[in-house]
Amino acid sequence: MATRWSGIVAHLLNRIKERVAGGGGSAAMNTRFVPLPRPAAASELAKAESRLGYELPLLLKILYTEIANGGFGPGEGFLGVPSENSPRDQDLVQAFRDCSRRPRLQWPGQLLPVIYCGCDVFFCIDCADATNRIVMFDGDLGDLEERDISEPRSLWPYPDHIMPACFRTRVQSFEGFLDMWLTDETQLYRW
Repeated sequence: MATRWSGIVAHLLNRIKERVAGGGGSAAMNTRFVPLPRPAAASELAKAESRLGYELPLLLKILYTEIANGGFGPGEGFLGVPSENSPRDQDLVQAFRDCSRRPRLQWPGQLLPVIYCGCDVFFCIDCADATNRIVMFDGDLGDLEERDISEPRSLWPYPDHIMPACFRTRVQSFEGFLDMWLTDETQLYRW
């Protein structure tokens, strides 16, 4: 299994490097060139994990150390780990803390916002899930009732949450999410 996983990671990394070389990685970002930050150092990753209180997924760490410390990917690109050289206003530790501190919202303990999409929408990695499923958080859906949503509550990632409509499983694994982004980014935003 380790060899198969290594092959999948190597293939994804090559595809991501090709995509990033074409202009930043996001369909929205391809119209302008924005230089990516340097890759993250192992010490920066360790410090971020310490501040979060849990480990980052291995594939995410590989992306940060081999591609760049954020700035590439769908939406507005991956949030980076805190770094003195990071030009981004928000990093993933700050995004996690901001989401965790929201009144009325009991943020799931290891749900890590990694990509901001605008309008209070994040793609998040469920770090407590073995496959690191991707959950989309949309803060504007908090007042929806169960009857307003077509899928059954049993399919929601957090069916017993106080505001379950805000959370939707988008892709069952982080690898699947990256593949979907590379294949057809518009699929990430379709239900």
